[in-house]
Amino acid sequence: MGRETEFAGYLIKVFGQSFRVHVIPPAAVREVPLFLRTAYRFARATLLGRTFLVAMEPDGVPTATPTEYAKHAETLRTAMGLPVALVLQPVPTHVRNRLVHQGVPFVVPG
Repeated sequence: MGRETEFAGYLIKVFGQSFRVHVIPPAAVREVPLFLRTAYRFARATLLGRTFLVAMEPDGVPTATPTEYAKHAETLRTAMGLPVALVLQPVPTHVRNRLVHQGVPFVVPG
């Protein structure tokens, strides 16, 4: 199961609504700095009438700090002109707490 499917399944479970996650090809994210294009895979999703960019952290990639995640989300929002949700690998509780405190939109499926 790919990250896109895992993410979509998780949101369906949480919100009880069906929706699609549309993968964005690499050529369509040229506005995004190269280091972020290699750090995430991208998709577009619409949930509850809002369209947003989904930035999925691939499995096995070293995780960033909460401050770095906040900067990534802001850079992506500015570059793509959409609200951003980061889809992260499992992170320790203290990292999740710091992400929430910093207002970083993120999902850890499961």
